Formats: sequence, structure tokens, C-alpha cells
Amino acid sequence: MKTLLPVKQARRDGVTLATVLVGMAVALIMLVSFLSLGSNSTQMIRRWRTGDQLMLTAQSAMEDAKVNIYSNFINYSSTTLNNMLAFNWFTTWNSSSLGQTYVYQAPQGAAYSNATITITIIAVTNSGFLTRDVVLQCRATSASWSGLVRGVQETVRYQMVRSPIFNHAYFINNFGWLYGSGITVEGDVRANGNVAFQSGPKINGDAYASSNAVLGAAGTITGTWNHDSLSSYQSNSSLTNARPATPVTAGGPAWDYGYDAICTGLQYQAVLTMPYLGDLDDYKTLATNFNGSIKQGTNVLVNKVYTGVGPSGVAGAADQGCLMLSGTATNPIVVSGPVVVTGDVIIKGTIKGQGMIYAGRNVHIVSNLTYSTPPVWPKPDNNPSQTAIDTGNADMVGLAAKGNIILGNYTQSSWLSAVSSYMKPTFTQPYTTDPSDATNGYGNAGNNYTFAGDYTAYDGGYELTPKGGTTQRHYYESSVATNTVNLFAGTNVLTRVDSILYCNHLLGGQVGAITFNGCLISRDEAIIYSSTIKMNWDVRLSGSGGSSAATNVLVCLPMVNAQPNTVFWQEIP
Repeated sequence: MKTLLPVKQARRDGVTLATVLVGMAVALIMLVSFLSLGSNSTQMIRRWRTGDQLMLTAQSAMEDAKVNIYSNFINYSSTTLNNMLAFNWFTTWNSSSLGQTYVYQAPQGAAYSNATITITIIAVTNSGFLTRDVVLQCRATSASWSGLVRGVQETVRYQMVRSPIFNHAYFINNFGWLYGSGITVEGDVRANGNVAFQSGPKINGDAYASSNAVLGAAGTITGTWNHDSLSSYQSNSSLTNARPATPVTAGGPAWDYGYDAICTGLQYQAVLTMPYLGDLDDYKTLATNFNGSIKQGTNVLVNKVYTGVGPSGVAGAADQGCLMLSGTATNPIVVSGPVVVTGDVIIKGTIKGQGMIYAGRNVHIVSNLTYSTPPVWPKPDNNPSQTAIDTGNADMVGLAAKGNIILGNYTQSSWLSAVSSYMKPTFTQPYTTDPSDATNGYGNAGNNYTFAGDYTAYDGGYELTPKGGTTQRHYYESSVATNTVNLFAGTNVLTRVDSILYCNHLLGGQVGAITFNGCLISRDEAIIYSSTIKMNWDVRLSGSGGSSAATNVLVCLPMVNAQPNTVFWQEIP
């Protein structure tokens, strides 16, 4: 019997085998595709990661460039007597270098953190007084990925700015002592050494002490002080000069520059550099650029710089370059911008305007000095920001001395007996001064420009005598004849000073129950007061003025080089 083959079943087995083979092929293709896709994804992730690392590399190299430019500029500045003219350093540049003498060389294809970087200087512009903007581009190229580049561009600002020491009502470049319950400070106090309080003075602000190896100061605060609550401050502080409180109403918004009744003692702070008033050419440049003047009525007393005859009226006399200024309510001393007086300034009366008087030696405030139009800060004030704008045009005048600021009539014997022991060691100590102060007797090259700290000693200069001759001059005295100063000062006790006070050396003298409106900044301080002394910090010194008038005043104050500041950033291809 013949057996028939299962033809149809065989065909099904053949189809099944083909299907299996096709499925295996598809699976293999899919596996290869997945493996390839996984490999490409891994490569893409690695590329992205490398790109991110390149961006960080470019930014890091840019930060190095900014610091290196700043370092070279500062090194150049230290070799020049005129810090303002030092900004001419920025006028010499090309795409790969910037500056003169101390030249910044931009890296070109340099190895940097597993990449190569190229920095290009695109532009250097004069963007304001003592302000330069440098446009930099930095590109980082991968060492492992061909054609992979990331880049950034920044506009970096280099400028001189108002020194932060002016943020304080009282700043001493030494140890700070505030002894007495009669002391009230409306603002912060700071020393570049230890701070000591005694008898509970009132400090409506923070207190800062600095660790300073030069002075042997650990940076500690000792003693106790008091401060007002917000309600007490609103009731008791000066309407005219003390800053407003914040918040101005319960639960209301804070104002950055107001009094908040949170008064803290901050120890072990960094030293704040106090800029010396160096070579007068700096300030002559400032006076020239701002067309500074002192006027009284229609009389122009100083046009930018005063080098003329002193009160004696004799050319070439010991008082050459000295100036006596006396204002009244109806005929005030009007200061506009910065001016330089190469000798001593002896001043009293009513003062008006906005500006700074730089003295080549001493400033003597022999009687009350008051603003014609002082700032007004209502208490409470529901809109201090608007008040700041409104007070932008109020009077604001600074007195800066390369030597000392002397308060009261120093020609009287009672003055010297009250102050002398605080103007010499052991109350004061020797210290290193700026070489430019050698002309005023503060050290010399032979003793490394070290001043012995005795302001009662002779300084090597001369003052006039009543008969027109000369006699040796003490550090605290003027070059003007003693009898002339005495007659000018009169017999009134000094009880008020409206001004920013700043000097290289001593701020001191005998005064009555006194109020200062502005700030007090010096190396040594020896103010002998009667019963009470009050220091109202001028809040406009914070830069909070909110108006161009307040802002313009600040450029008249002693300045320091600011750290570089990025004003524009973008990624570039």
C-alpha cells in the first residue's frame, strides 16, 4: 500500500523556518541598531559633558584674566604718584595685550585644564571718570573633540570708587576708644584695631573691630554700650541730620540705610584700607576735571587750586598757600566740587554747596561750621527713598587734610593743657606714613618714613610771628601767625561741625558740648569734649541718595581701586 507524503505540512515547516530566520535577522538588526544607538547616545552625552566642561574652563580662564589685568594695573599704579593719571595704563592695548610697563599678555592657544584657551581683547573704553571698561572674549577648544569650542564674552569694569570707610560715622585707623556716657553715635563705628567702650556710650549702629598684626590688635571689642529702640530713636534722634528709622511703620517695608535697632558688635574683621591723601597732584587733577571752586558772593576765592599768598599778604612768607574762610548766614562760603589749598585751611561760619576742600597740610576749624541748607530726615518717614531724592541738593561739604584736623582755638593755653597729653605717646604710637607726607615732617627716607606719634613736637616747618618773622611750628599749629589765628577764632566755644572730616593723621582738639554732622575719619583721635559729644552719620555717604546730586558728591571723596566688576556677559559661538 503506497504512503502519501504530507505535502501541506512540509510547506508549513518551511514557512516556519523562514519566519524564524527572518525574525532572527530582524532581532539581530534591532540589536545592532540598539547597540549603535546606545553607542551614539553615549558619545553624544560625552560630547555634551565635554562641552559643559569647556564652558566652565572658558569662564575660569576669563576669571583669571580679569584678576591678572587688575594685578598688573595695581602694580603700575603703585609706581605712580598720581593714582588718577595711572588710568592712562588702559590706553595702551591690542587684541592680545593691555597696559604699559606692567603688561597683561592674553593667552593665545594656551593649555588650560584639558583644553586650549584663547583670550582676545575686543575693546577698551573710557566709560566715566576713573572708569575703564574692557571687553574680553575667551574661547576654550577641546583637546579630545575636534571642532568643539565654547566661548564667553564679558565687559569688565575697572574703576576707583569711594572708600568704604565712609560708611561709618566714626572710623579710626588705629585702636578705638569710646569712653563716656555722654557719647552718642548715630551710625556705625569701626577701628582697624581693637575697640573699647567704657561708661555705656550710646551707639545706634554696629561696632567693628579688626585683627591687625601691624598694631598688635587681636580684633576684639570690650566693654558695653547702649542703643535706642525704634520708638525711642523716632522720638529722640535729630530731625535734621540723623538717618530715619526702618521699618518706618510696624510691619512696613525696610529701608536699607535706615536705623533698625539691631546693633551688633562684630569682632575679628578684616582691616579696611584707609587711603592716604598722597601727592597733591591727584587732587589737583580732580579739581581740574570737575572745575572746582570756592566763592563768597561774587568773589572767587579759589579756582580749582589755591597757591597764593596767605593772610599776611606777603608773597613767599611762611603762610604762603594758606587760606582763611569765614562765612555768614547771608554770605556763606560756597564750595562747588573739589578744590585744593596747598597750605593750611582755617575755617568757620556758614558753609554751602557740595564739594571737598583738600588741604596740603592742616585744616583748623576754629569756631562753629554749619550748613546753610542741611539735609532733613523726618521721623517717622513713610517714604525715605523719596526723602533721599529730595535731600540730594542739600549741602554736603568735606574737609580733607594731608596733615591734621584741629578743632577749636589752639592758640589758647587752656586748649593745649587740655589736649596735649592725648597728642603724644603713650596715648599715641609711632607708625609708618606715606612718603609724600615727608614734606610736612612725618618721617623721612632715613627712618623708613616713620612718625614718632608726637603731635606736640616741632615738625621742621615754620609759622609767622606777629612782627613778620618766623618761628618753629608744631604739628598741631598752622603756618599762619598765632595772633592772626587767635583774632580770627574769637572766644566762642566750638559746639557744631557740619562736614565730612578726613585726615591722614590726627583729628583732635578742645570743644564744648558738640554735635558733628557727617563723619569723622582719621589715624589718631584726641577730641576733648565738655559733657556730651554726638556724631550723626550723613546717610548720603552710603550712596543711597537716589539723585545725581548726591552721587556726584561722592567722587570728591578719597577713593580706592575697586575689584573688577562684570557689567555684561554673554555666550559666544
